[in-house]
Amino acid sequence: MESVQLKKEELVERAARSVRPAVHLEMAYDVLDELSRSPEKYPEQLAKLSRIVVKVLNDVEDELEHNPQNEELQKARNRLAAWGGYVAELAKRLEEADDRERIRMVRLFCAMALAPDKLTVELKKLLKGR
Repeated sequence: MESVQLKKEELVERAARSVRPAVHLEMAYDVLDELSRSPEKYPEQLAKLSRIVVKVLNDVEDELEHNPQNEELQKARNRLAAWGGYVAELAKRLEEADDRERIRMVRLFCAMALAPDKLTVELKKLLKGR
């Protein structure tokens, strides 16, 4: 992650973009639902998301061994690998935020993480047989 501090909205968007493939591949919608309903539980829910990211990253790495030139797999690996930096900064910012801002940031993160994108759809097709 860049050394320049990101604006809150940009950080939330990048963190959501990074976790999105894992959320959709593992159908972890319940984690985001719980996070949205109970934003104060963000440490536990972000930890759950991190475990899911690790699982999906391992799946992507395994698939890359068989298909190393696949651009979608490479992009997915890069996105998922970025989660560690984004989640650390996001957790720090959530801790520093007042209650109202924390709730807003968490719910925005959840909404963005749930929104599918082209890479997530393609990745789902590639890993469907796993």
